[in-house]
Amino acid sequence: MAEAHGVLSRVAGATNKALLVAMRPLLKQQGVLASRDIEDAIKRVKFGIQPHPTKDAELLAVETLRKVDRFNRRDVQRTIGVNVPEFSAQLGKKWAQDHVALIKSMPERAKARFVGLLQDAAKKQTRVETLKGLLEEQFGVNDRRARLIARDQILSLNAKLNQDRQQKAGITEYIWRTMSDGSVRSNHEHLNGKKFKYSEPPMGGGTTEDDRGNPGSGIGCRCQAIPVIPEFEKVAPKADPTRRNPLAFSMSKAAGPVQETQAPAPVRRSAVRAQPKATPLAASMQKAQAAVQKAAVSQTALLAAKEKLRKALVEAKDISLDQDSVSVMVSRFGRPLTPQQVRVFGGGKHIGATEVRVTSRGDRVTVTASDDAGTHIKRSFSAGPKGTVVTHDLFVVADAKQGKGLAKSVLRDQLREYQSLGVKRIKLDAAWVGRYTWASFGFQVDAATLTSLKRRLRGHLKNAGFSVEQVAKIDGEMRSIQDIADLEVGNRHVGKDFLLSDSIELIPDMWVDIDEKDPNFQRLKRKIGL
Repeated sequence: MAEAHGVLSRVAGATNKALLVAMRPLLKQQGVLASRDIEDAIKRVKFGIQPHPTKDAELLAVETLRKVDRFNRRDVQRTIGVNVPEFSAQLGKKWAQDHVALIKSMPERAKARFVGLLQDAAKKQTRVETLKGLLEEQFGVNDRRARLIARDQILSLNAKLNQDRQQKAGITEYIWRTMSDGSVRSNHEHLNGKKFKYSEPPMGGGTTEDDRGNPGSGIGCRCQAIPVIPEFEKVAPKADPTRRNPLAFSMSKAAGPVQETQAPAPVRRSAVRAQPKATPLAASMQKAQAAVQKAAVSQTALLAAKEKLRKALVEAKDISLDQDSVSVMVSRFGRPLTPQQVRVFGGGKHIGATEVRVTSRGDRVTVTASDDAGTHIKRSFSAGPKGTVVTHDLFVVADAKQGKGLAKSVLRDQLREYQSLGVKRIKLDAAWVGRYTWASFGFQVDAATLTSLKRRLRGHLKNAGFSVEQVAKIDGEMRSIQDIADLEVGNRHVGKDFLLSDSIELIPDMWVDIDEKDPNFQRLKRKIGL
C-alpha cells in the first residue's frame, strides 16, 4: 500500500511540477487575464504534460499484485483453514492491464482538468488572483486523487483475490462484514451481518444504492466477505456435562451422586482394633478407590465451574458469541474464558467497546472489538508447535486517541492474561509505525526476513550518503531486527528512519515468545512498563 501510494504520489508530483512550469508565465500577469495569454498557457499545458512511462507503470502493477497476493493468500488461509489455490491468471492479467492504464491516464486527466479550468477562466475574464486559488485547489486534487487511486486499487484487488480463492475452494456464500465505523456507506451498513451468494451480488453493494456488488467492488470499499463454510454452520446438540467425561458419567451411574459436604460417621477405636489386618492387595484397592472418589469430586467441581463461566459469558450483554466458541475455548484453554478476559482481549476499559465479538473457526478463537471513534482491535488464539499462539491481527487507534499510550496500556493488560492462560507466543504482521515499534519492543523475524531487511538497509545507507566502508561495518553489526531498530549514527536515528521509510511496506510474521528467561520478552515488558 505504501509503495503504491508513493509511486502514484510521485506521478502526481511530476504532473503538478510540469503544470506549474506551463502556468508560470501566466501567473506573472496582473489583473484580468488576456485571452492570448490563456491560449498560450493552454498550448504549454497540452504539450508539456506527457503520459507516464508504460514500463514504470507495468513494474508497479506487477509488484503491487505480488504483495497483495502474498497478504491475501495468508488471510484467506487463516479464514478457511486449508491451503488456498492460486488466483486465476486471467484475473491478475486484467487487473494489471487496468492498473497500468489508470496510472498512464493520470497526467492526461490532470491535463484535461487544467485545460477546462483555463478555458472557463477565459470565458469569465477571471483575474490572476482568483486563478491562483483555483490552480492550488487543482494541485491538491491531483494529490488526493493519487491517494484515492492507490487505496482503491489495493482494496479492490484484495477483494477480487478473496472472492476468486473462496469460490475455487468451493465456497459460494459469505457474510457481509463492514468496518463498523463512521466511514461506512449507508447502502453498505444495512448489508452488515447478512448472508449473500457470490453469484447474486446484493443491490446497494456497489458504490451507490443502485449498484449491485460484492464486498470490495465499490470505490474505496473496505468491507469484507466472511466465508460461509457449511461444516461450521451445523448446530450441534447441547452436550450434557457428564457426557464429556466418560469416567465421571460411569462413576455417577454406578455409585450415585457424591456428597461433597457429608461428614464421615464417627468410628469407635474398639471397632478399628476388632477389624482384621488388611492385606497388601486390600490396602491397594482401598487407596485406589479413595483416589477415584476424590477425582470424581474434583471433576464434578470442575464441570460446575466451567458451566458457571459459560453462563456468565452467554449472559454478558456486551459480549456476543457464535455457537461453537465456548467449546473451542474449552479445547484451547481447558475452560471458557471469563467475561473479563474477553473484554481485555477486546481492549478493555482503554477502548470502551460497546460490543466484543467472539467467533471461532476450527480450533481458532477470535476476539474483535471497536469503538465509536474508529479504534479497532482483533486477537486470534490458535495452536502452535509449543502451545497456544495469539495473533495480533489488527489494532487501529483512532486519531483522537493517538499519542496517549493506548497501545501500551492495552498490551500490558493483555499480556497479563496471556500469561495466566499459558499462551506461549505472540505473532503479528507489522505495518506503518508498527515496523519500528514492534522491532524495538523485542519482536523477532526469521532469517530470510532479516536477510532481506539488511539488504534494503544497505541501499538505504548508501542513499543517505554513507561510505562503502561504513555500510559494510554497520551491516556486519546487524544480527537481529532489534539491532536495526537501535541503530544510531551520531545524532541520527538511522534504524528508525529506515524501518519507517517507504522502502518497507510490511514485515510479516514477527513474534516474541512469552518466556521469562527470554531477553526479548524482558525487553517487551520493559517497553510497556510491566
